[in-house]
Amino acid sequence: MTRYYLSDTNPIDLETAYVVGEREIDALQPGEQAPRFQTTFIVPAGLPEGMYFLKACADAERDIIETYEDNNCSNSGVFGIGVIR
Repeated sequence: MTRYYLSDTNPIDLETAYVVGEREIDALQPGEQAPRFQTTFIVPAGLPEGMYFLKACADAERDIIETYEDNNCSNSGVFGIGVIR
């Protein structure tokens, strides 16, 4: 499961970030990457105006046992989104 988070802080705190989407993905072999895709995220209702950061985390449910679990999320690739009402 890949989960997508939206937050007004960077680095993103997964405990306080909004979950704005998820997608199922098959388990990958070492060195393998999932195919790229395009998706639409729905901004949570009532989200105040401001700059937010979007982050994707693989194996969000930690279903796959790994020798190093902290590499599924990274602050690299985080980008800002401006919300204007």
